[in-house]
Amino acid sequence: MYDRGDHVLLTDLPRPFLCRVLDAETFSVGSNRSQMLKLAPLEGPWPSDTMLIRLDHCVTPCDVRSRPRVLRDVRRAAA
Repeated sequence: MYDRGDHVLLTDLPRPFLCRVLDAETFSVGSNRSQMLKLAPLEGPWPSDTMLIRLDHCVTPCDVRSRPRVLRDVRRAAA
C-alpha cells in the first residue's frame, strides 16, 4: 500500500517516470483491496503543476535513497 510522500515509477507508459504520491485512496474490489493514486510527476513531459491519476497496479515503488541520481533529481524538482 502506498502513502502520501512515497516515490513510484509509472509502469504503464513506454518509459518509467518518477512520481511522488500526493494522495492515496484505498477501496475494496471484490475480496481484494486497491488504491487510486494522485501523483505529481517529478520528471517527464508534463508541466510542473500536473497531477496524474493511476491505480496502484500501474506503478512500482522506487527507493530514491538507493539511487543517487534519482535522489539528486528529486531534490532539484522539490526546490
